[in-house]
Amino acid sequence: MFYWILFAVMLDYVYFKVKYTTPNGPPVWYVFPFVGAAPIFCLPTFIYKRIYLWYLKYGPDVILTRAPRAVVLTKGSATKAALRNENCQSKPEVYLMTYLGWILTGKDGLVYTDGGQVEWRSHRKIDVAALYALPRREMVVKSSEVVDVFLREIQKHEGEAWDCEHELEVAKYQESANLNLGSCFEDSDIKQFVAIVANVFKKMLVVSIAINIMPRSLIPWVEGLLPKIVRPAHIARVYNEALWVLIQKKLSEKEDNRTRDFLAATLRVKKPAEAHEYLRASSFFLMIGNTHSTHHTILSALTNLALEPAIQDRLYQEIKYVLGHDELTLEHLDSMPLLKAVIMETNRLDSPFPFNLRLSTAPTDILGFPIPAGMPILMFIHAENWNPDHFPQPLSFRPERFIDDQGNYLPNPNHGIFGGGKRECPGKHINITTAGVFLSKILQHYRVEPANINAKPAERISSMFPAPSKIPYRFIRRNKDLPLPLTEPASDLSEIFREVLDRVK
Repeated sequence: MFYWILFAVMLDYVYFKVKYTTPNGPPVWYVFPFVGAAPIFCLPTFIYKRIYLWYLKYGPDVILTRAPRAVVLTKGSATKAALRNENCQSKPEVYLMTYLGWILTGKDGLVYTDGGQVEWRSHRKIDVAALYALPRREMVVKSSEVVDVFLREIQKHEGEAWDCEHELEVAKYQESANLNLGSCFEDSDIKQFVAIVANVFKKMLVVSIAINIMPRSLIPWVEGLLPKIVRPAHIARVYNEALWVLIQKKLSEKEDNRTRDFLAATLRVKKPAEAHEYLRASSFFLMIGNTHSTHHTILSALTNLALEPAIQDRLYQEIKYVLGHDELTLEHLDSMPLLKAVIMETNRLDSPFPFNLRLSTAPTDILGFPIPAGMPILMFIHAENWNPDHFPQPLSFRPERFIDDQGNYLPNPNHGIFGGGKRECPGKHINITTAGVFLSKILQHYRVEPANINAKPAERISSMFPAPSKIPYRFIRRNKDLPLPLTEPASDLSEIFREVLDRVK
């Protein structure tokens, strides 16, 4: 048996090397038999971190390996070249994303991991239009309404050690509902939903593998084994029916000159049936774009500011000078360069997405290395964000990197968190705007301290999808003469969804 296994491994090695080694091609790394580099991403943090940092420092800028299918890995200048390559603008198919897109829309290809099946510009058009339909001024208003509720949650824990990750996640989902649908859920309902989502994410690896190998025809049978409340197809039916109810509700409301949410903005330019299809096609992107990444950014920023009180004090002075005791507006946000610098430095240091995925849709080259069509390209963003040539002392939190001599915000072209080229992340302004709303309103009322003077943030490199850098915080009220805002967003989504749940069997 041993010799048969050894023979199979040798055969696999020869096959892989012969198939992918080409004249002038990138180095071919075999790594592990049959699965390539895939197991590395599942290693414990202390091992994964050493391998990852070694590769960033010493590895070639372009290699070809497997994970478990063939994939090109890039870093440094190779990543910049790939991001701007006209033949590398599509994203490889991720079966879990494709499945979720199919569940939501009933159609293939309507997610941003298009796999080259649909021309990428069609996805780009939907995503950009979705994100920019709601004016930023209204975005600040709708986000502020939810932050005001979160401030009262902080008030319950004033002065005590508190891990606010769950409550902040609830606030971010409420914010997404308020921005996109114009209302929120009742507190108990959204907390139950967040708990379900968190449980699914814990099993994400198992779920992804199962969906990868399962024929779609079996999915309804497997869903039948699950409780009805967590069946994806059932959730999608409820969501689609609820969208119709919300559309009719919006159409019956008295119009004014303000576009207050994404749904209303869509109905201004599309007929109801078109708006319904459009919302189905973009809802998954809007949900991901406005929850995970900004939740990660806000938590990591609070950690960095708690551990760097001098920087927090400088930021508070800016907020106090610009905002004072007033309610936050878009003009206030755009007048706080240090706030934006804190957000961008946090994203550089604690990236919510340390990788970027692209797909070569035609034979091309990266740094002179020929790349065949249909090849996934995995780009290591940290290689640029942590490059000491571009960012001295790269593992230090230094927002002044993004401030010029006149005190204005200074973009850095080497900041890679939002990608680059024609397919730069269209959600960039949502991340910066909504994170700015949360941080400015929190710091207007509270000083953030580590609950433990010896606290250290979590590992910045923990896995392929790193957790936010966080510690238990202590929120100290700055000025009790400044009352907390009492804004309460509408919360009629729970009633609408309950009515739909009673109808949809």
